[in-house]
Amino acid sequence: MPHILKETERKSKKQKFVDTLLNAEDPLVMSIATRMIKRSNDGTKKYGDTMMTSMKSIEEWCDEAIEELLDGAVYIEKLKRMLQDMKKWNGK
Repeated sequence: MPHILKETERKSKKQKFVDTLLNAEDPLVMSIATRMIKRSNDGTKKYGDTMMTSMKSIEEWCDEAIEELLDGAVYIEKLKRMLQDMKKWNGK
């Protein structure tokens, strides 16, 4: 019986989340949330684990976060340079 309650509770939480997502007033927020869910589901399929159940150490999680942030910094620098190049080409 407790397993059934947990499943029902999980479905209720999931429905509340879907309702919240569908009521997002900002399309950017909705887009990001949708991409995050897709990325999470893809990762679960690829690695067979969720972020919640992954058994990495605190140090490993720190390394993961650092690597992701460093990648993000590189992407932002690339975009900034592309904008600078566009301004040069447009004479602005």
